[in-house]
Amino acid sequence: MKYRQIIILLILLLLVLTLYTISAHAEEGDIPIFELNLMVESKCDHPACLEGTNVTFYAYFYNNFGTDLKLNSIYLYGQNKPAKPFVVYEFEDPVFLNPQEDYEVNITKTLWAPEDNSYTFYYLPCVNVSIYKTESKYIISKYKEGLICRSDLQSVTTVPLSKIECWNDSECKEDEVCKMYLYKCRKPRCPVGFVKDRKCVDFTSYLVALGVILIFVLVFFITKKQKIIKTKRKKGKKEK
Repeated sequence: MKYRQIIILLILLLLVLTLYTISAHAEEGDIPIFELNLMVESKCDHPACLEGTNVTFYAYFYNNFGTDLKLNSIYLYGQNKPAKPFVVYEFEDPVFLNPQEDYEVNITKTLWAPEDNSYTFYYLPCVNVSIYKTESKYIISKYKEGLICRSDLQSVTTVPLSKIECWNDSECKEDEVCKMYLYKCRKPRCPVGFVKDRKCVDFTSYLVALGVILIFVLVFFITKKQKIIKTKRKKGKKEK
């Protein structure tokens, strides 16, 4: 019985601490991340998302908070710690969203290389909002202000300039081509054949040509042999 009582007391204590923590965060103005629908997608101007070219982030907001909101600024945080925003967008004009209203904005930036020397950088989209509440029919006051972030990381794949090996085939070996999506020298894949002049030459064409030649040679010898046989037969008839 004593053990059960101790376990029950511990569970009750844990519940009290949890409720206290939630209420304390609510008083500080923290906003749950699921209260505002925030979506961010990216599209590069360059097909390979080359470093130094432009990338556009498409941000979409939908107010399912149940009260009026004001969008103040957008932050895209990197995954490195301490987290610092590498994109900060301040709204020039106030953007107010009533419940069930949405809003879209495009942010164009210059692509940069990931800090970890990879091809992909990850970011967490966040937005700073002000929450308003209706106190009466004619009075709407600011209630809270805070940062709302998605719970999942977004990513952009880019080609850093430091990883570029070639810009065209002439910068590669004679049996290599420049793969433009990676800007690296690679040998062409030839499942059946060989590489010639940076192109894959299929053995099939050579086999077909060889087969045609063999057919002509066989036809030639067969025809010649038939002529010899006919000539011998004629001679044999004359001798008789």
